[in-house]
Amino acid sequence: MEQPTSGSGSNSTSRTELAAARPVEAKEAALLNLTPYNEWTTPACLTIAGAYTNSFGVYQDFYTRNFLVTSSPSDISWVGSLQLFLMYAPGVAVGRAFDSGYFHHLEIFGSLLYVLSIFMLSLVQPDQYYQVFLAQGVGMGLGLGMTFLPSISIVSHHFQKHRAIATGIVVSGAPVGGIVFPVMLNNLISHPSIGFANGVRGTAAIVGLMMLLANLMMRTNRPKSLLSTSVNWKEFVGIIWDGAYLWSIAGAFFTNLGLFLPLFYFQLYVVSKDIDHTLARYCLAILNAGSVLGRLLPTLLTNKIGVYNTIIPSIFASTAVIFAMFGIQSYSSVIVVGLLFGFASGAYVSLIPSLLALLCRDMGQLGVRMGFAFSMVAVANLIGNPIAGALLGNTQGPSDQLTFWKAIVFGGCLDSSSQEEQIDHISPLFERSLLLTDGYVTTRVDFAILIAMHTTHHLTFVVNYAILSLDSSVYILLSVALVVLKVPDCALRLRELLYQSACLGLACRHHHSHSGQFCKHASGSLEDVVVEAIKKGFEVYGLTEHVPRYRHEDLYPEEAETSLQELAKQFDDFVTEAHRLKTLYKESITLLVGLETEFISEIDLERLENVLKLNTGQIEYVVGSVHHVNGIPIDFDRETYVKALASTRKADSPNGDIGAFLSSYFDSQYELLRRFHPEVIGHVDLCRLYEPSLVLSDYPDAWQKLKRNVQYATEYGALFEMNAAAFRKGWDSAYPAKDIVTVVKELGGRFTLSDDSHGPHAVGLNYNRLAKYLREVDVDELWFLEGSQTPNVAGRFVQARKMEGNWWEHRFWINPVSC
Repeated sequence: MEQPTSGSGSNSTSRTELAAARPVEAKEAALLNLTPYNEWTTPACLTIAGAYTNSFGVYQDFYTRNFLVTSSPSDISWVGSLQLFLMYAPGVAVGRAFDSGYFHHLEIFGSLLYVLSIFMLSLVQPDQYYQVFLAQGVGMGLGLGMTFLPSISIVSHHFQKHRAIATGIVVSGAPVGGIVFPVMLNNLISHPSIGFANGVRGTAAIVGLMMLLANLMMRTNRPKSLLSTSVNWKEFVGIIWDGAYLWSIAGAFFTNLGLFLPLFYFQLYVVSKDIDHTLARYCLAILNAGSVLGRLLPTLLTNKIGVYNTIIPSIFASTAVIFAMFGIQSYSSVIVVGLLFGFASGAYVSLIPSLLALLCRDMGQLGVRMGFAFSMVAVANLIGNPIAGALLGNTQGPSDQLTFWKAIVFGGCLDSSSQEEQIDHISPLFERSLLLTDGYVTTRVDFAILIAMHTTHHLTFVVNYAILSLDSSVYILLSVALVVLKVPDCALRLRELLYQSACLGLACRHHHSHSGQFCKHASGSLEDVVVEAIKKGFEVYGLTEHVPRYRHEDLYPEEAETSLQELAKQFDDFVTEAHRLKTLYKESITLLVGLETEFISEIDLERLENVLKLNTGQIEYVVGSVHHVNGIPIDFDRETYVKALASTRKADSPNGDIGAFLSSYFDSQYELLRRFHPEVIGHVDLCRLYEPSLVLSDYPDAWQKLKRNVQYATEYGALFEMNAAAFRKGWDSAYPAKDIVTVVKELGGRFTLSDDSHGPHAVGLNYNRLAKYLREVDVDELWFLEGSQTPNVAGRFVQARKMEGNWWEHRFWINPVSC
């Protein structure tokens, strides 16, 4: 197991607090010793702040045709773009403050500045561009910058399994307000007795009232005691060099360059088509109505198919609808295009926060991670719409002379280019995040489909564009050239993916896995895992599951509604199902049935003896793993890791004695080895999960205990798993790291392979990186378990066998396309 768990033991207060917040959605809250409250009140601030931003298209149209007629569309769009830029740009500083517990400080000050700036906007004079720029661009932008990120980020402190749905509800507040404000602004501004100034003051009063209510309703419960775990410079460097995280930001950057084109220019475009000036007033309301559904409905799919599987089609659909603006000729087409774009873009906007939270291994870093991403995307928000405005041309003349096709093509092409970035997530650099998506893309065939779809829609764009713009040969040739260049590139990508798929079959032996059918923090059925293992070419695959816990305070948060009797039955059902599948698929794969240990307190070891006796002949091997120190989980998140460390505090080590912490871990490991002789030693150095650079030899007592354990396990014939799960945790190595690998080799130990998968989507994940690591540390031999007629030292009928030949010359390496 290499996944969040809960703990128990001597720290009884901590266990009680953990048990108090049982729902999966409150997992992080439980581990932070927080008292749950009604999380659904958190959207309030974003509902208003984001909604007013979605009204800028009204200003763009009004400024262009009436208020700032001496300014070009590009100049005017700089106001809205700067507002968007400042909404995202302070992300790193705001995120850092948010992580440090200053949520309410940011929300209150930002709200005051935002409302004040709206009132200041009502005082600007016609054709005084700088006044509009300062009030609406700078003032409102800075106010949004302080309120936007915290009001989104706080959701992830309370939700994990349903984070995407919760975030979708939060961000749906923006288009709900976006339906109201554009219509209200259009009618107030055009009303002869009200006009621009009074109309803006009226909206400012409403926004101020709602901001006040929002600040009264929202609550944060991140304790000040966690300030010591805030991100330092070293951790920040690690964050920004996270490959999955960087590729996601790159995709978001290109998407945002073109995504906001309709928000800024849709109303003006409809006016230029001279369809219905009354309808034009409702354009943004239509678009935002679609966005409400788009921000809610697609999030319901993410728990089943993953965030990336949902976000890529949303970008594709947004791109297609931007190009569909060419077809607007009638009343109905305005409504259809507005609703469709709102739906598609809304899905993308609602999933970005969930995506970033998904890639965050430590909720204490969430604000900084989101903040850095927002800061990078802010640049795209700043330059994208002014570029599109410059392509429109100047407004000196009839509105139908604006060259909208250039802006549309720009927005569509930039939006589509981001899909290439999303496909790039498949690289080995990105693989560790695929598991976290709970099912990103389950087969390599899906990858090929994505690439084919990407190339096809580019070709479609070129054909449509050529028909509509026959006089624009330069742009047509440029677009064709882009597609031609993409075809060989996509072919190379497809070959690489097939190669990586083959690599996943490396050595074709595996001994550590879980499924959502019998493990609440995993996904998929046990049969799904087996089928995926067959697809990946595994010859031997181990089916393991956690032993039951025996005290209520030891349950995982997601097991809150499950009784101890049901947990025991669940394990029995696992054994039965595993043996059914073993028989059913015996012609395709050799399945071994085992279990993974828990050592929270002495009662776990006593009950484990009973479990093994009751399942004699059924449990074929044991993966010996330790996940707790002094009864506190060390692999749930950084906060509980810090608590476990603090449990070893001494007078001269108020924050915990690292040496004592490590010694306690290796003592627990030794007790497992001594009493049960597990055939596979699970993630040997999980004790430094959040401190991978920790040098164990700097702690002589712990280092000697580690060597004792390795020596003992080697003597009775155990295998040390090379666990690829460490890669998805941000490590540069597998478990164990190089120092322990050296010790195992010196003492004559033997290695086997494991991905510690928690669902079919993770079968074989990161095995290509694992292969490179094995070569780096000069592991020349790999071993695996097989059934035997003679019992081993533990009395179980399996024995270790060396893989024949050189593992790196396996047929899945030398002939990758064959699989």
